[in-house]
Amino acid sequence: MSVACTPPILQVDQQSNNKKRFFPAYGRTSLMFAFSTIFFAKVFSFVIQGLSDWEIAAEIPEVRMVLSILVCSVILVTNVAAVVFGMLSLLGLGKIDGKCHRVSGFFGLVMGVALLSIWGLVGIDARAAHGRESQKSIDNTNNTQQGILELYQHVETGLTVTSPGSEWRIYEGTQAKAVNPLANVVVVKGRSLEQCEEVGVIIIEAIEQAIPPDVDLVAFAGEMAAMSPLANKKIEFLGPSSVDGHPAGKHVLTGDVADGQRARVSNVFLIHSRHLIQISASASAASTTIDDPDFDAIHNSVRVPLTSSQSR
Repeated sequence: MSVACTPPILQVDQQSNNKKRFFPAYGRTSLMFAFSTIFFAKVFSFVIQGLSDWEIAAEIPEVRMVLSILVCSVILVTNVAAVVFGMLSLLGLGKIDGKCHRVSGFFGLVMGVALLSIWGLVGIDARAAHGRESQKSIDNTNNTQQGILELYQHVETGLTVTSPGSEWRIYEGTQAKAVNPLANVVVVKGRSLEQCEEVGVIIIEAIEQAIPPDVDLVAFAGEMAAMSPLANKKIEFLGPSSVDGHPAGKHVLTGDVADGQRARVSNVFLIHSRHLIQISASASAASTTIDDPDFDAIHNSVRVPLTSSQSR
């Protein structure tokens, strides 16, 4: 009577087949990694949101960077694993009990590829947004270096000057002084001081002596018109006006400037917080009118707060 014996090498193979594998069938493994990618993506959004409220992350940017890189790395690894295991399952590899679960592998592969595509598009959008922000930052830096402002505020009076529109620029400091040595701020319509159509000059001067409450600003505007250095000048308008609800005197002049061209100047004068404020708008007489809308835009760019006596 003979006894059947299993060769030792076959015994080893059978034992190895009976051992549990770390991963299930590759098809199910692919699907598992695909869902893990979605889970970690959700975790990533919570991490980023939490870091924005974490004081340490705000004070130490490296903490936010390291945690973000860590979570992104986990997401990338699980996403790539979903694609790889899905492809292997479709090739018939990674079987357990004779099954590699190709259907699960197919869905895991599709989900993995779709998620990789989404991350790629998000990355492109993020880089584009970062590029736009960087360009905006560069433009703002260049504007600051060139003396271009978005808002000017005079400390003593609280007066503010804002740009009338996208075609306008605001300058202060040495560039404003280059237009008029007395100017606190200059508003121009055009790409630069050298290429502008209309120029607005705001001059703010402190008044030392007492100011009578019934000061005649129209008469003052008339005196200033008489003192204008324009040659062959003609007064087109002299009368009352207002700036941001404050009473003012106004005159509009035409006259010849140094190069012989005819210019039109619209000046408005008001007194606020013991300061004399002059808003002067000028341009070529040929391209403007007495009530020119660009002159009004310059005058309306100035905001003057109410004093305590006016607010009562």
